[in-house]
Amino acid sequence: MNESILIVEDNTDILNFLSEALVLSGYRVYSAFNGIDGYEKALGLKPDLVLMDYQLPVMDGTTSMKKIKECCPQIKVAVITACSAVSDENIFLKQGFDGYLKKPVSLADFNTWIRKLLTD
Repeated sequence: MNESILIVEDNTDILNFLSEALVLSGYRVYSAFNGIDGYEKALGLKPDLVLMDYQLPVMDGTTSMKKIKECCPQIKVAVITACSAVSDENIFLKQGFDGYLKKPVSLADFNTWIRKLLTD
């Protein structure tokens, strides 16, 4: 497995958990702590997938995702967020995200979700 994933997350505990899970599954993992840093790293790295928190400092996740998609539409960008109302998934998908997963995340669900995102 040689896919690369950029995680854009301002909570270091969540970032570390997701990073460790992905590295153990064989992915190359990069990280950013705010929306602008995530946007800039996505353009430079051109990862296969960006996992984006929705509520980020400096630039929110939706704005960052849209800027990434404008420049690199082939990069998949999925949101991982604590916003968990029933309708949120449709809202995020309509905004342009390629996938949605709510926090907290179980490791089994997370791995299945990542594999599906990368193969769709």
